[in-house]
Amino acid sequence: MDWKIGACLISGVSSGIGKATAEKLLLEGGQVLGYSRKAPEISHSNFSYFPCDVLNTKELETFLKKIKKENITSLVLNCGIGLFGHLEEMSIKEAKDLFEVNFFSHMSAVKELLPEFKKRGKGHIIAIGSESALVAKRKGSLYCASKFALRGFIEAMRDELESSGIKVTMIHPGMVETPFFDDLFFKPGEDESEHLKAKDVAEAVFYALSSRPGCVIENIVLSPQKKKVLFKKNQ
Repeated sequence: MDWKIGACLISGVSSGIGKATAEKLLLEGGQVLGYSRKAPEISHSNFSYFPCDVLNTKELETFLKKIKKENITSLVLNCGIGLFGHLEEMSIKEAKDLFEVNFFSHMSAVKELLPEFKKRGKGHIIAIGSESALVAKRKGSLYCASKFALRGFIEAMRDELESSGIKVTMIHPGMVETPFFDDLFFKPGEDESEHLKAKDVAEAVFYALSSRPGCVIENIVLSPQKKKVLFKKNQ
């Protein structure tokens, strides 16, 4: 393991995977800067929270231009929303908002921080993908498209930055027990073997960040031992 204390910028830090990742890195002695619409319940001297709604492109742009002045060593692209159902049931606005959060907010973060990483000749970009970035399934046309877009972007950036000293990793979790499913018509199984925990993904992030210089963990795929989907009543 080659973990060195550094400053990690995490999006979607209010709950779920983002919060768990922040807590893991803080536990390991890192400094964390997190942004999201709502503040997380994290109290730590090495944690800084910044309110930011990534759907507000001007607000996001202003925040990123300010935060890039910090000595950020790694970036975790985590924030995301879900949109599932038959295509004809979903609006164009919903589709645009989905891509704004799941793709464009991440592209914007990389675009702003990349010049700073290049100046230092090092840095680490970690994107939280999904099993939906690997296999497309029914009622997930738009969500899968947003995750496939992120995967294509990350894989191209990895190839582009191969000789720069900047590492690029993508983590693809299966269904994780988080508030992500609160407003959806389905959720993962309730048994611990039927869903992932947010801390499982956080451990994967730390593992990738801990790789020695010259070694890149390109992709990590995480799955519950048993794959089970529960459909909520009256939905």
